Amino acid sequence: VLKSLEPDISPVWSPDGRRLAFATGHLPFRRGELALNIVAADGTGILNTLKCPGDYCEPTDWSADGSSLLISVLDAGIWNVWSISTDPAGGAAPLLTSETNARDARFSPDGRWVAYVSEEGGRPEVRVHTVSGPARRYVVSGEGGTQRGLFTEAFHIGRPEEHKQKTWHEDGPSRDRRTQ
Repeated sequence: VLKSLEPDISPVWSPDGRRLAFATGHLPFRRGELALNIVAADGTGILNTLKCPGDYCEPTDWSADGSSLLISVLDAGIWNVWSISTDPAGGAAPLLTSETNARDARFSPDGRWVAYVSEEGGRPEVRVHTVSGPARRYVVSGEGGTQRGLFTEAFHIGRPEEHKQKTWHEDGPSRDRRTQ
C-alpha cells in the first residue's frame, strides 16, 4: 500500500474493509522512527499517522465503529495493551497494564470485552477483561496459549458440535462447556 523502504508490520483491516492500520518503521530494539499508519484500502494513500506511545507498538484490532485501535505497546521491555484513537487529535491510553507482558488484544463481538495474551500466571495464557464498568477478567486457555486461534474460542458463540469448547455468553466466557 505504501511505497517506502521502511518495513510495514502487523496489518489490521478496519471493520468496514476501507482502511488498513499497520506499524511502519523500525523493528523492536533498533534505532529509527516508528509510526502507526492508517491507509485507504483503495491505494490512495495515508489517511492518518499516529504516534506510537511507547518504544515500539503494533496494532491488533479495531473497535467496531472504527474510532479506536487496540495496540500492543512495548515500553521498558514490557508489553501492555493500549487503546488509541484513530483520529490524530484523539489520544492514547493504557487499557491493560501489568508488570508482566499483556499483548495481542482483540475486541469481543459486542465490544464489551477484550481477549489478550497475558504472562501474569508465569506462562502465556489467553484471558478476557471487561473494557469498561466493573473490572472482571477470566483465564480462557486452561492449558496456556498464545495462538491467535484461541481468540476465536474466547469469543465463540456455540456451534452444534459434540466436543467440548469454550463459549461466549453475555456475562462473560464459559470454559469447557458442551454447547447445544
